[in-house]
Parts: sequence; C-alpha cells; structure tokens
Amino acid sequence: MLINSISGLFVRLLCAIGYYARFAWWGFPYEILIAAIPVSVLVNGGGLLAVGLSQVAVIFFLNLVWLMMLSG
Repeated sequence: MLINSISGLFVRLLCAIGYYARFAWWGFPYEILIAAIPVSVLVNGGGLLAVGLSQVAVIFFLNLVWLMMLSG
C-alpha cells in the first residue's frame, strides 16, 4: 500500500509537468509483467493464492523500482 501510493503520487505529479510520454513507456512493461507473471504461475500449476501472491509481488517490485528511479 505504501509503495503504490507514493510512486503513483510521483507519477501523477511529474505527468502534470510534461513527463507523460516517459511514464507511458515505463507503463508498457509494467502492464505486460503484471499480466504475464500470474499467467505463467497459473500455467505451471499454481493455485489461486499463488497467482494472487505473484501479482502482488510483481506490482510491489515494479513500484519499488519506479520509486527508486524517481528519487535517485
């Protein structure tokens, strides 16, 4: 909850001052990964809990990466 809120706030603030194209391209691999990783877990025999946890882990990791790129 904390990672997503902070990175989402930074993205919205920076999009307002002209960085929309950069975040649109950063969002492209984000959307692919949050769809592909849970599907691959499901195909490999994971249950509903494993699929949900994999999606949470991917979202957490990518938002953490965005936050590190924005702050550094």
